[in-house]
Amino acid sequence: MGALQDLGLNACIECGCCDYVCPSQLQLTSPYVAAKNELAQHSANTPRAEHAKQCNAAQVARLKAQREAESAALEQQVATVGNTDSIKAIMERARDKEQRE
Repeated sequence: MGALQDLGLNACIECGCCDYVCPSQLQLTSPYVAAKNELAQHSANTPRAEHAKQCNAAQVARLKAQREAESAALEQQVATVGNTDSIKAIMERARDKEQRE
């Protein structure tokens, strides 16, 4: 697409003179118009693609932070359960609950 811009495709005003003066009688206006439309569509889609990339990068970072937070919370729970005092407290609560039932 950059080559089309470098060749000055946007300078074409679609007047049809090139069709008239072409010694090979080529119809040049219609391909130029099609190329300009494609270039315009590509130019319109580029900002949306960049926005989508930024949104995706933000989502990936957010999900990574969420996983890290969940992992840290799980490690903290494992460390708490690993403490024998907390295991005794859990066992006592379970016994109390069984006795009440």
